[in-house]
Amino acid sequence: MENTAQTPAVTTADLPGQPYEILGPVSSTGFNIRGEACDRAFEKGLARLKEKAQAMGADAVIGLRQNLSWAGRQDSWCMQLYGTAVRLLQDAEEPQTRETAAEEPQREDLVIAGEDLLRYVGEAEEVVIPRGVRTIGPEAFKDSTAVRVVLPDSVRVIRENAFENCRALSEVVLPPLLEKIGDSAFRDCTALRTLVLPENLQEIASNAFEGCPEDPEREDYLRAREIRARDAEYLRTRRPLWRQNGRCQYCGGFFKGGLNGPKICCMCGMPKDY
Repeated sequence: MENTAQTPAVTTADLPGQPYEILGPVSSTGFNIRGEACDRAFEKGLARLKEKAQAMGADAVIGLRQNLSWAGRQDSWCMQLYGTAVRLLQDAEEPQTRETAAEEPQREDLVIAGEDLLRYVGEAEEVVIPRGVRTIGPEAFKDSTAVRVVLPDSVRVIRENAFENCRALSEVVLPPLLEKIGDSAFRDCTALRTLVLPENLQEIASNAFEGCPEDPEREDYLRAREIRARDAEYLRTRRPLWRQNGRCQYCGGFFKGGLNGPKICCMCGMPKDY
């Protein structure tokens, strides 16, 4: 099945008997809803989700779910959409093995050891990292004159000081499955204007963008991550007490029903499962 301009969002029930390869999680960047109708916000988030899936080469997004949380300011909410990007397979063939760095043509301006990019020693304005590289090593691009850097889908980690003091760097294309950005990774990149943080990020150093130009979208993203982290810590500490008092372990609400059926939380609708 060829990719179209609109990657459909479906469930596994919509793909009966069709084998597919899972490419990985995909999600829309959290954004603020200030007096904006939720259905319109959902449509915008879904469009961004599909764009990311299409960039991964996906034919569809399955298991779509959403989360709405308070962004910490008046009339300001954050909506996130999550799903799994999949590629349909023809004739039940096995997923093709992705190319590795060893299969890419050797480049004199990149020092690569296995799956690690150790150093960029070129002077080109645009640098496209070959597929198969999983780690951008410490100080790999430090002090380089690159203006635009494109990372492949295989990259999972950007180590400490990787792009420090790249004062000409204005755009970095990050892969959707990037997991970690280390300490001072983009420190003093004074021209950096275009960089979209993927939702798959699991760890990002607080000083990763020290000395970079302000970016409202990036700040909203980092603020939403902080809110989710605080919410997760609050739930972690409250759940034992809620369970002890016979209340919903997910929100602390009270249960209703239970005579001839399951007890259901009157606040979040989750069944009593302990």
